[in-house]
Amino acid sequence: MEWKSPEYSKNQIIKSGKIIKDPAASSDSEESKETLKAIDNLRASHAYPLQVIYGYFKRNYDKSGFIVAQRLKRLASIVKKLEREPTMSLWTMQDLGGCQLWLYLV
Repeated sequence: MEWKSPEYSKNQIIKSGKIIKDPAASSDSEESKETLKAIDNLRASHAYPLQVIYGYFKRNYDKSGFIVAQRLKRLASIVKKLEREPTMSLWTMQDLGGCQLWLYLV
């Protein structure tokens, strides 16, 4: 699997977040397509660090009664959150990926 590296600057990510939550922005425009590419790249660039954390927990906790799970926030969920929270910046969104560890009790 090839891991994605961030390809967009902080300013480009911030601008993309503002564009995507603008109800007047056309989804067919070239700017909108580039915006979605930037958001998708930001999301995908979290996959490798998330996998490292997941692997650590899986190796160290999976066999001792814990369940380990990971997830990347879907693009549609990112867009909805940006639309729902007017002060939210894409750059500071902290839940693009997550790793969970549950204790499994029988």
